[in-house]
Amino acid sequence: MQLCALCGAAAFLYCDSDVAFLCWACDAAVHGANFLVARHVRLVACNACLSIDADRCVTGAGSPPSTSLCRSCSQPSPPPPPRRAESSSPSSSSRHTAEPSAAPRPAPRRRKCSQKARPRYPHMRAFLELESLSRRMGLRSERGFAATAMRALAACGSAIDALPERVAHVAALWYAIKLFARRKKLGRSSIVEALRRLVARSRVPARLIVMAESKIARAAAHR
Repeated sequence: MQLCALCGAAAFLYCDSDVAFLCWACDAAVHGANFLVARHVRLVACNACLSIDADRCVTGAGSPPSTSLCRSCSQPSPPPPPRRAESSSPSSSSRHTAEPSAAPRPAPRRRKCSQKARPRYPHMRAFLELESLSRRMGLRSERGFAATAMRALAACGSAIDALPERVAHVAALWYAIKLFARRKKLGRSSIVEALRRLVARSRVPARLIVMAESKIARAAAHR
C-alpha cells in the first residue's frame, strides 16, 4: 500500500506531474492552490485492492473520495452451482443413504488485480532514492527535498542526458538544498557543510555535483 507523500496516510491518487502519491485531503489542498495545478491529471486507486488504475483519473481542484473499483474487482463472482432436489421415493432415499455425499465445491475465489495490469512509474525509483539520500543527510523534510529535486529533473528534459544517472540525481538534490538555503537565508558556512555531507553520503565528487547542478539550475530557470 502506497502512503501519502505529505501526511503519510493511505494514498488513493497518483499525480504524475508532481511525481507523488496523495490522499484525498492532501490532493484537495495541493491541487486547489490555483487553476494551473488543478489541471494535473491524477490516477485513482481501486477502493478494494488500492491498485492504481490507468483507466480511471480525476482532474480539477480536488474531488470527493471515489468508491469505484478497478476492472478486476468490479467483475461479479459466478453464481454457485444449483443444488439437486432430493427425491421422496424410498428407492431414492436408500440410494442417497448408501452412496457417500459429494464433497462441497469450494467457493469461487475473486481474482486479484494482476501486477501486469498496474501502470509502472519509472520515476518512483529515483524519487525513493532521493528521499533515502535526504534522510541519510538528516534533512527534516526528506520528501519535500526529493519532490523539488524530481521537478528540477523534469524541467531539464534531455539537457542532462549526458550525465550519469547517479550524478544527475545527487545534483538535483543539491539544487533543492541550495533553493531551500536561499529561501531561509542561510549562511555560506551552512551551505558548504551541506555540500560536504552530500559528498560523504552519495560518494559523488563535489566537482561533478557543482557542475551538474549548474546545468539543472539553468534548465529550471528557463522552464
